[in-house]
Amino acid sequence: MNHSAAKFDITKCRWVNQQHIIALPAEEFALRARPFCLKAGLPDSPILDAAIATVQTKVQTLAEVPDKIRFFFDLGMDPEAVSKVQPEALELLFKLADRLEQEPEWDGHELIGVLKAFAKENGVKMGAVMFPARVALTGLSGGPDLSSVFSLLGREETVRRIRSFSLD
Repeated sequence: MNHSAAKFDITKCRWVNQQHIIALPAEEFALRARPFCLKAGLPDSPILDAAIATVQTKVQTLAEVPDKIRFFFDLGMDPEAVSKVQPEALELLFKLADRLEQEPEWDGHELIGVLKAFAKENGVKMGAVMFPARVALTGLSGGPDLSSVFSLLGREETVRRIRSFSLD
C-alpha cells in the first residue's frame, strides 16, 4: 500500500498499448488499423494493408497509423526534414534515380544493397544517401524501413519522387 493517491500514467499506458500492437499478427493489425485509415481519408488501395504493416512497430495507437503512412498516397514535405538535407545531396539523388531506374530487379531488400554500393562508389557514407532518399520518398525524416518504401512505391513512383525532389 502506498500513502499517496493512485496516479494514471498516460506514457506507460501508451507503451503497454504499443506492446499489444507489436504482438498482433500483421493481418490482425491491418484489419484493426484499416478503419482508422479509411476514416482519415486514405484510399482503399491494393497497397493499404501492406502500408499499414510497415508501421506496426512504430506506433503506440491505431489512431497514429494514417499519419504515418499518408506519404504512400499523398506526398507532403515536412519542412524540418527538408531543411536537414544538404544542397550537395541533390546531385547524388539525381544520380541515384538514374541508377535505380536501371536496376533489373525491383526488390526493396536488394535495393538497400544498391544504395550501399552507390554510396561507396560516390565516396560518401551511407547516411549521405539514405537520409536524402528517405526525405525525397516520404517527405519525413523517419518512418518505415526504406526497403518497404521502395517495394510499395514501385520503380516508377520511386524514381519520379527522387527526381522531383527539391529543397525549395
